[in-house]
Amino acid sequence: MKSTFVSFLFLLVCFEVFAQSNDPVYLDKLLNPLPDTSGAEYIRNILSTHDDVFDVRDYRLEDSSLYQKGTIKITYVDSRNHKKSLKKRKKKDVVYANLYGNDWKHTSHGIFERYYPNGQLEFKGLYQDGKKTGMFKYWYENGNPKGDFVYSEDLEVDQPFQVITFYDSLNNLLVSKGNGQYHERSINDPNSRGFVTRGQVKDGFKAGEWTGSYQGIKASFVEYYAAGKLINGVSKDSLGNEYRYTVLDELPEYANGGMMGFYQFVGNNMMYLRDALSAGIQGKVYVQFVVDKEGRVTEVKTVKGLNASCNEEAERVIRLAGRFKPGKDRGQLVKVRMVMPIIFKLSN
Repeated sequence: MKSTFVSFLFLLVCFEVFAQSNDPVYLDKLLNPLPDTSGAEYIRNILSTHDDVFDVRDYRLEDSSLYQKGTIKITYVDSRNHKKSLKKRKKKDVVYANLYGNDWKHTSHGIFERYYPNGQLEFKGLYQDGKKTGMFKYWYENGNPKGDFVYSEDLEVDQPFQVITFYDSLNNLLVSKGNGQYHERSINDPNSRGFVTRGQVKDGFKAGEWTGSYQGIKASFVEYYAAGKLINGVSKDSLGNEYRYTVLDELPEYANGGMMGFYQFVGNNMMYLRDALSAGIQGKVYVQFVVDKEGRVTEVKTVKGLNASCNEEAERVIRLAGRFKPGKDRGQLVKVRMVMPIIFKLSN
C-alpha cells in the first residue's frame, strides 16, 4: 500500500510540473527538438521566462525521471537567415515555439543540473550559448564526488576541460590540484564506440603515455600527450591491425570539393516542387544520413522537415550526392552519422 501511494504521489508531482508549460517539446538523444515522439528520448517542459531565457525541465520518456533542469535561449532563424530572440517575436508565436517549429533553436544558457535515473545529481555547471564554461562539479551514481573540471574555449588542447580534482567511485582521491592518475569512460562518443582510457595528468592536462580500449570489441590504443596535446598514437582493431594517427577524429569530407562542393551540388540539382512553390513554402529540411566506411551515403531520412514534397526532394538530392571521404576514429575507418540542413528559399 505504501509503494502504491508513493508511485501515485510521484505521478501527481510530474503531472503538476508538466501542466505548467503550454506544450511539451520532444527531444532526440542530442536534445534537438522533434515534431512528435518518433525518435524522441526526452520531453521538455518550458516553465517560465525571465529576460531572454526560459526555465526548462527535461524528463526521460522511458520512465518520466528528471534528466536535467536549467535555462535556455530560444531563437528563430527566418527564411532570410535573420536571427530573432523569442522575446522579440509576437506573443502568439510563443505557443508555436513551445512545440518545435522548423527554424526554432533551443540553446542551453545558464546553470544546468543533470541527474541519473535514480535521482542522484550527475553534474552542475554553467552553459554559455550551448557550451560548458568554467567550473563543473560531477558525482557518481552512488552519490560520491567524481571531481571538479574547468571548461574553456581558450584551451588549445585535445581535451575539452582541465582536471582539477578526481575521485574513483569508492571516494579515493586520484587527482589533486591538477596532478595525478586520471581515467575517463565514454559511452556516447560521436562514433558510438564507447571506450575507457587512463593515464597521467599534469597541471590538469594529459601528459605522457595514455592507454585505452573500446567496449564490446577487441580494439585498443596507446597515445602520447604533452600539456594536453596529442603527439601521436597507434590503435589496433579486433584483428590486430595497427593504425597510426596524429589527430583523434576525422569527420567525413565530401569527395568532390568538400562542403562547398557538396552545397554546390545540392543547389544545382534540387528542384522546387509545384505544391511547395504554389504554397510559398520555404525554410530548412534537416536530413540525417550515415557515411559508411567506404564513403557511401546510407540510411537517409528527414529528422525535421517542411512538407512531404520538400522532405522527399531533400532526401533525393542527398542520395544522389555521391561519395564522401570516410571518417576516422583514432586512425580507423568508421561509420559516421551526419545531419545536413537543406534550404528551400523562394527568389524575389
